[in-house]
Amino acid sequence: MAVAILVVSGPVLVDAYGQVGRSLALSPGWLIAIAFAEASQLVGCWYLLRILLRTTRWFDVAAPQLAGDAASNLVPGASLAGAGLQLTMLVRAGFPATRVTTSLGAVTILSAVPVFIVLPLVAVVATVAGTPLEPRLVGAMVLGAVVLAVLLVTVVAMARLDRPWLLLASAITAVRRLLGQPDRADLGRRLLGERDQLGEVMRQRAVTLLVVALGRTLADVLALYLAIRAVGVAISPATTLAVFIVGDVAGRIPLTPAGLGFVEAGLAGALRVAGLPSGAALVALVTYRLAATWLPSAAGVVAYGLFERRHSERAGIGQPTEGVLPAGPG
Repeated sequence: MAVAILVVSGPVLVDAYGQVGRSLALSPGWLIAIAFAEASQLVGCWYLLRILLRTTRWFDVAAPQLAGDAASNLVPGASLAGAGLQLTMLVRAGFPATRVTTSLGAVTILSAVPVFIVLPLVAVVATVAGTPLEPRLVGAMVLGAVVLAVLLVTVVAMARLDRPWLLLASAITAVRRLLGQPDRADLGRRLLGERDQLGEVMRQRAVTLLVVALGRTLADVLALYLAIRAVGVAISPATTLAVFIVGDVAGRIPLTPAGLGFVEAGLAGALRVAGLPSGAALVALVTYRLAATWLPSAAGVVAYGLFERRHSERAGIGQPTEGVLPAGPG
């Protein structure tokens, strides 16, 4: 399926990435600003993870996140491979597996709320207030956001129930048995305990978590806006929001690494509908994708190497991991 999608979207990919030279030739000021915006959203992600994992460490949160994203973007299995690598690295860094599982789920939900609920509402309000938006762009944005928002609400509702967690524990136990690994005692109880403790942390830090989650999404939107302005096209922030949401929804279709093909086709089409000439749309697209996806992926490969070196050295000298705050069983 992934190969078929890449073949179909091949012309768009060739046209887009054929503009890399023009992208890198843009004014250094624009490129630095775009890179800074994307770096800001990464720091926001690490900050969220530090709160949810209840730790004071930065490196042991940032390196697994970068490496996991790189795996999602570069290897077969996409999101599954990335999530598995991030979980494995966090556990190796000393975090309880149950805490990691619940925290990664919470970060995914927190990151989705601005894209599927807050930003579409802002774009719709801007349209009502008189900001001109192409109707086809609004339609695609609203349709995608509504479908994924319903899925998001469903996931949140299920997370509040005990049964899904117990089923997850049973599935993990079954897989471990197939792999010849020992069962983890009371896994279901420990998952429920971590879920409840995570819920308490989220209630206590709700404002901070939501502000940071919204802030990192806005930083990503800003990077796209700057990429469009860098090619000399004036565009309203509301139109940028709509284009961003269309591209983000396309990227969440888990059939190719990093949504390759889906994102390029979705963003290129949305940018042209928004009024950008074809050439300018492709340069803006590849500039944004380089900053948002491919440069962080390269950083993830480096982060993985540094993480391996650091934790191999610690294992060799028997140095205990510090900075993880206790939070009950897990």
